[in-house]
Amino acid sequence: MGDLLDIQNLSVFFRQNKKSVCALDNLCLTIRSNETMAIVGESGSGKTITALAIMGLLPKQTIVKGKIIFSPNKEQEINILDAFKKNLSEIKGKKISMIFQEPMTALNPLMTCGKQLTDVISQHLGLNKTSSQKKAIELFEKVELPFPKEIFKKYPHQISGGQRQRVMIAMAISCNPHLLIADEPTTALDTKVQHDILLLLKKLQQENQMSILLITHDLGMVSGFADDVIIMRSGIVVENGTVKKVFNNPQHDYTRNLLECRIAIKQKKLPDSSENTAATIAPVLAANNLTVEYSVERNFWGKVKSVRKAVDDLSFSVFNNEILGIVGESGCGKSTLAKCVVGLIQPNKGEINFKGKQITKNHTCNQKIQMVFQDPYSSLHPKMTIEDALQEAMKVNNIGKNQQERADKSADLLSMVGLPVDFLKKYSHEFSGGQRQRIVLARALAVDPEFLVFDESISALDAPIQQQILELIQKLKSKLNFSAIFISHDLAAVHQISDRILVMKEGKSIEMDSADSIIFQAKDKYTQSLIDALPGQHLPY
Repeated sequence: MGDLLDIQNLSVFFRQNKKSVCALDNLCLTIRSNETMAIVGESGSGKTITALAIMGLLPKQTIVKGKIIFSPNKEQEINILDAFKKNLSEIKGKKISMIFQEPMTALNPLMTCGKQLTDVISQHLGLNKTSSQKKAIELFEKVELPFPKEIFKKYPHQISGGQRQRVMIAMAISCNPHLLIADEPTTALDTKVQHDILLLLKKLQQENQMSILLITHDLGMVSGFADDVIIMRSGIVVENGTVKKVFNNPQHDYTRNLLECRIAIKQKKLPDSSENTAATIAPVLAANNLTVEYSVERNFWGKVKSVRKAVDDLSFSVFNNEILGIVGESGCGKSTLAKCVVGLIQPNKGEINFKGKQITKNHTCNQKIQMVFQDPYSSLHPKMTIEDALQEAMKVNNIGKNQQERADKSADLLSMVGLPVDFLKKYSHEFSGGQRQRIVLARALAVDPEFLVFDESISALDAPIQQQILELIQKLKSKLNFSAIFISHDLAAVHQISDRILVMKEGKSIEMDSADSIIFQAKDKYTQSLIDALPGQHLPY
């Protein structure tokens, strides 16, 4: 088994304020044929920069030093950095392809999934329209998309996140590449879909005899998928070796820290929160028989022909100072339910009572119920400073007698979420993902809420940052005494932070019990399948 890719002393520098900033410092790695290599590290460690360098997608002004030697066969040896200067399309997209982190962004929203795939096929393989369409359908079948002929005609927004990822995989393998680069291929997907995607990639690797470079912050995923692993920090390799060697006997403090910060399922030593469910204790928030319907098909005159129930006759309660975790696969109705609770959408049937008062009729948004969204970058205005964003929320809700009071409260809020006060004058693009998530949490707290809804608020963060955010939420809950709903596809994180867990499937409640009971004594087969799909729960750390 020979070397397919050999990276020698690769350094990447970006120009910033007339200075050169080193993003990658003398990286060396070798990927063998039919091998899976993983690169692990926090945001900013140089993982994606490495992938972009291999693909020739770095900005033109970037300074790149070193060599990337690609050997698709014994007779051929190509320095990729030189090849891309000559626009060698034979390599990019054909012999080396890439699955990007966010398929919704990577796919063209104005083109059907089938059209995007046939364009790739016709460009690289030179097939005519009929042959390209036939191959596209075959590829959709190969990546196990349901109803491939129907998905061929659909646009990216009309299919689920897992299906979009499969479309991206179909495009990436369409030319039988020698090397497939998977950059965070399962971020924001639920554990069951993550598990299915990884199994699919393994299956395709064996069928096509290709190598895979996996880029991820999920150590659990690496443990069951990769052969070798490289641990990166600030553009430097701190440790490398086989997965078994590195994970069982880490030599570097940073590697040990990553492993220790990984959220794993452990038995809690907390009182059973099911005591709260006694009839004598009134819930802070109670949802009764909630149903939310979406029109699936309309006739020529716009009349609804069929509907889909995103939330189906769902009832639950949340008690004082309690966190209710909600889990389930993509499309089970978690986010729709969250939007109902905060008043962004109205249910077709049922009601929500907050502190004994119904809030579903003629209600938009309740100041005392706030939401922390999945993507903090999208939920912060790029042209507003953090101070403006925090004070805007206060002004709208008449909090603070004057500008000085609101300025003082803004400073207190940043301190509360563990950020320095001088961040108030900066803009959202100047922060890391974890810092932005803290800012969004501060904005939610700016209006003195009594109930918070966290919708996938840690899904795209690195393991150490995830742990920090979970600890911050628990600390603030103890200090401010709020109640919350915590929605996530990560069962380990939900178990760690929640008192009780509600499991959803196809808009319905499958089961609801204390966090420990759901994880260690699941009654339903569906719940058990979600638990079984959790990656890397048996690592030494």
